[in-house]
Formats: sequence, structure tokens, C-alpha cells
Amino acid sequence: MDRFGDFEFTPPRHVWYRSASHLGMEETSLFLGRTAEVVGDQPFFFLTIDLTEFKGDTPESRRYASEMFRKLPPRAVAIIADKFVQRNLAKLLFKAISILPGGWRQHTAFFKTGDPIEPWFQSMIGKLEVAAERIKREGDS
Repeated sequence: MDRFGDFEFTPPRHVWYRSASHLGMEETSLFLGRTAEVVGDQPFFFLTIDLTEFKGDTPESRRYASEMFRKLPPRAVAIIADKFVQRNLAKLLFKAISILPGGWRQHTAFFKTGDPIEPWFQSMIGKLEVAAERIKREGDS
């Protein structure tokens, strides 16, 4: 793991990211930039974020992430967070994303290490397809 964290992409649409640092603007920008590169042309994608070693983030990186997530395709986000504090930090960020315009593009669930995530991803495909169709019809609102 480098300072940025671990990033993996499983084609065609699954991004996995783990951070063991304090996320600032640079790390957040790299993560979201890489994500946009690999799934930007997909109608929707799955994102697993492992926060089991997460140390926190900055208000600036949270605001930036909220803005940038609005530009990504619809997604199901699985947050792996074993500790109460990690889950609450993640809930702050992803709650902010859900109340912004375009928040209907994202569905988020929380898991503990070892919990099966793939069945949840599969259960979200219908909702993500509907969101992708909405974008085609209505544009990027």
C-alpha cells in the first residue's frame, strides 16, 4: 500500500479501495480520478471501500468527494468498517452525497470484514439500471 492506498479494478465495473491514512485532497483526488478513468464509461458500477485502517479525512476532501461522486455513474457502495468510529465517519460523507442533487445515483451499505458483499451488489443491479436509464432520459440532474 502506498500513501494513496490500495486500488484495484475488476472489469467491467468493480472498484475496490482501501485507505490506511488520513485522506487529504491529494489522496481523494487520486482515488476519484482513477475511479473515473476505469468506470466512467459504464452505465453503473460497484465500489467497495475498506475503511478498517482508515484514519480520517479533511473537510476539504469530504466536500471534494461529494462534488466528484455526483459526476460518476450510478453505483452501489459497500463500506467495510468494523469500528463504530469508522462507520460514523463514512456515514457523514455518504449522507452528504445522498442529500445533494443527484444523490439518487448512489446506494450505500455497511459491512464488517468477512461479510458477503457480492449478493448485495447483485441485488442492486435493477436500481442501478433504473438510475442509468434516468440519466439517459433526463440528463445529469
